[in-house]
Amino acid sequence: MCWLPRVGKVVVAGLVAALMLASGSPVMVGAQSGPELGKNLNEIIAAAAREGTIDLTWSASVMGDADVARRHMDAFNKLWGLHLTYRFAAGPEMARQGNQLYTEFSAGQPSSSDILFSSAQSLAPLLTHSMFYIVPWTTLARDRRITPAFIEGGGQIIRTGTSIPVVVYNTTLMPHPPSTIAALINPQWTGKLATPPNASGFDVLSASDFWGQAKALDYVHKLVALQAGLVRCGDDDRIASGEYAAFVEDCSSQGPRILKDKGAPVNFYIPSDAAQIRYYYLAIPKNSPHPNAAVLFVLYMLSQPGQAVFYDAMRMDNDMLPGSKTAAFLDGYRKAGVKFTTIDSAWWSAHPEALDGQKKEVEILSASQ
Repeated sequence: MCWLPRVGKVVVAGLVAALMLASGSPVMVGAQSGPELGKNLNEIIAAAAREGTIDLTWSASVMGDADVARRHMDAFNKLWGLHLTYRFAAGPEMARQGNQLYTEFSAGQPSSSDILFSSAQSLAPLLTHSMFYIVPWTTLARDRRITPAFIEGGGQIIRTGTSIPVVVYNTTLMPHPPSTIAALINPQWTGKLATPPNASGFDVLSASDFWGQAKALDYVHKLVALQAGLVRCGDDDRIASGEYAAFVEDCSSQGPRILKDKGAPVNFYIPSDAAQIRYYYLAIPKNSPHPNAAVLFVLYMLSQPGQAVFYDAMRMDNDMLPGSKTAAFLDGYRKAGVKFTTIDSAWWSAHPEALDGQKKEVEILSASQ
């Protein structure tokens, strides 16, 4: 896990700017398409062998570092009977990488990564520009594990991993955490809470079918009055160290799971009043230099070997697939009566008020530093 540095006003201001950019509609300049995809799986495998390599860039805090990339490529080559080489680079956070790939696409330049691993919110403004291949995933998967429910954006993106926003807490400083985020608004936690600069987790609360903007902004104002600092998603070692009693909320349960497994005094919970299921997606830019290898990589990530490496390395898998450990975790909450809202690309498209609310939440958080 690549733990990210502390943040302050300058970084938060950059996040506000990134949100503004994500909500806009850049003007298409020109687009470059890459090589054609094979017409069936055998043709794609043969074309990938001719391509000979693949370029991989992703957020290391979510998808893993160079060692994880090596593990994936070892399993990838074994699955497909190939000997592809690869180039890996740890990328920026998802929205910024998406903007970078869009700039390359619109400028007619080859994509710097053959894949984009990103969230629904970051992908939403890119889907309108038809910059990703539409791939017949359901017909290509050997084991028929991929169904139409995995595919969004008219076929441009495919659900790969399940992300669940959670409250992370120090088990010594907060031995009896509440089951909600609303209950954290308590004077006893003054100066002991951390929040994310991008309003992760409570960004969707502004939606009309969630809390609504007035209630959500009121909550953020109250939370800011208690918070001690801003912490980026994945920086859960600062909770383990006792710097903060709790982090409201982390983008996913990956970080605290890894720390907990190592014996750190950390645990986490899904707040019942803000229970969400989100997904991370893979997409292939049309200007990808090695699109056939990229297709095989996506298929590999959704295969049993790919999901096994993903969970073992990063404690994430896809709850829609058989044997998912995330699915078992979610089922425990469902049995307790917790109801989840799925926050996918269609949800973001249907709730522009949530993005507006998130901008206001980020501005409140920024002003607190």
